Parts: sequence; C-alpha cells; structure tokens
Amino acid sequence: NIYVKNMAELVEQLSRFISFVQQMDGRPGDISFRDSTGFLGREEDYKSRIAEEARKELKFNSWNESWIGTGKIADCARGAINKSGNLINKNQQIDFKNRLDPNNSKYRPEAERALYNIYRNPICDEATAFENAVEVFGAKYDTIAFLFFIKDDTRFLPISTGHFDKGFSILEIDYTTSFRCGWE
Repeated sequence: NIYVKNMAELVEQLSRFISFVQQMDGRPGDISFRDSTGFLGREEDYKSRIAEEARKELKFNSWNESWIGTGKIADCARGAINKSGNLINKNQQIDFKNRLDPNNSKYRPEAERALYNIYRNPICDEATAFENAVEVFGAKYDTIAFLFFIKDDTRFLPISTGHFDKGFSILEIDYTTSFRCGWE
C-alpha cells in the first residue's frame, strides 16, 4: 500500500528531523518552535515576531463595525501587510493593497467587511470568513493564511505551498497544496 509506505517514510523523516534539531540544540527532549533559545526558535520564530508586528499595525481589537466602508480598516490592513516580510510574495502584497484602494481598478468595496468578519464578527465562523476572504482577495493562499496567522499565530501558520509540494514529492506523498486555497 503506497499510503503505508509514504506514512512510514514520513515518520522516518520526522524522526530524523527531531534528532537533527536535538543535535543542533545540544540537548535531548522535546523540540519547540517557541523555544527562542533552541535551534528551531532561532531559525523559525521570526514568524511569531512578524505576526506580533502585524497585529500592532492591524489593531483589530479596536475595530468597530461602523468602521466598515470608512477606509479605517483598510489603512490598518495595509500597515499589517507591510509587516509580512517573506511570508507573502511581493506581488500578492500589492494585489491585496489594490483591493483595498478605492482609486484602483481592483478595488473591492466588500474588502473591509471580509476583514472585519475574520477578526471581529462573532457570528461569522472562521470557515465562512476564510471563504469570504478568498472571494474578495483571490485564492492567494499566502495572503489569506497570513491574515489568519495574524489573528492567532498559535493556531495558524502560513506556508509556502511550493516548498510543501516539493517536500511531499520527495517523500512520494501524492498530495499537493498548490491551487488548494480552501479552509480544509
């Protein structure tokens, strides 16, 4: 069964990865991306810092529903996207900002509502908010994943679909993440 072979290979590779990280840390035990003193923290925790800086710009805790359509949410969102670093392709950053700009042909007046639904609307579930964001901002996984990452970087993580697909291919796992911008 190819699934069993791939799963066994994945487990083997994860085991090797854990051993590598423990060796880089110079200590046995659990590994964590949140341990800033450990190898993974030094190499990957910059993403948490990006999320924190983006949250400061986004200021979504202060949003009010009456802000929708005023440009206030759009201003906050543009500031947050500017903090995305290498987590969002530059072209996607520009496209996102264009959809928030009333002077741009790509402008989407419902963009502020979509953002409000992600961060502040208590009656809009996350799956629906995700789908709304895809409709407004396009099926750009980097961008949509980053918006949710800002919301809660302990639950969501933006990934490079190209890198994941390459890894799956190497492990002979018949699955791709590219062109699958969906909540599932």
